[in-house]
Amino acid sequence: MKSPWYEYLNKLDKEKRDIVVTILAIAKKHTLEPEETMSYGVPTLKSNGNYIIAVAAHKNHVGVYPFGEAPIIAVKHLLGDVKTSKGTICFPYNALPTEEQLAAIVAFNLNR
Repeated sequence: MKSPWYEYLNKLDKEKRDIVVTILAIAKKHTLEPEETMSYGVPTLKSNGNYIIAVAAHKNHVGVYPFGEAPIIAVKHLLGDVKTSKGTICFPYNALPTEEQLAAIVAFNLNR
């Protein structure tokens, strides 16, 4: 059975696909009972019916979507100068999210 992410990922060039897959794999490693799904047309992880994180490749950055402003506020100290807005974290391709950052986002959302 194909992952629900298959079509989205196959539309990306190899470099961006590899980045999105890597970010999702790191997040998945820290998610209890991860479920692959799509939300707003992008690859998303859920756990026990709750949205945990979504990731999308864009022209100049990779968007990490932690489903709300609260997770961003909770991990802001780990983000440094990374651009954020309500519900979105924009990582430039030359400064991708670290495992520590992703694990903190996942942990926050697992404990909501």
